[in-house]
Amino acid sequence: MQIGWQRLFSMAFLISALVVFAAMHFWPHDENLAWRLWMYAGKVTLHPQLLGEPWVAALLCSFLTFSLIIVASPFLANVWVKSLLAWSIIVIFSGVAFAGFWFIFLKEVPHGDLNFTFEIRCLIISPALNFVGLILARPQWLKRSGPTFTAESRAAG
Repeated sequence: MQIGWQRLFSMAFLISALVVFAAMHFWPHDENLAWRLWMYAGKVTLHPQLLGEPWVAALLCSFLTFSLIIVASPFLANVWVKSLLAWSIIVIFSGVAFAGFWFIFLKEVPHGDLNFTFEIRCLIISPALNFVGLILARPQWLKRSGPTFTAESRAAG
């Protein structure tokens, strides 16, 4: 079985996104941003009134969405190649979460309080790497998925 260069690049991007996302969580720092986000997400599920502003809800939902996609994508690489529907859905959700997070994060978060530390750079870069990896995951994106029928298979069947 021959694996194409595009699929290798895809896996490299997907695994890089996962490594960068994990590095964000385990970077030694007093107040780790990633764990604060997860704790805030847990508090919001118990007390939804903590959301306050609509942009906070959008930021949190996109963070949760791309977190799930980043963690699952490298392990589902064969699914993306075999199913056009699954690949299309995950690319759409990944793109919306990635674009929404970037837009809201860079527009709404007060930059005076926020310096771009290693953790924040990882938080911004990991969904971008994952999105590029998902785009590259479907090398025959113009071809339809499923069995292909040739003249020989029609004559035999």
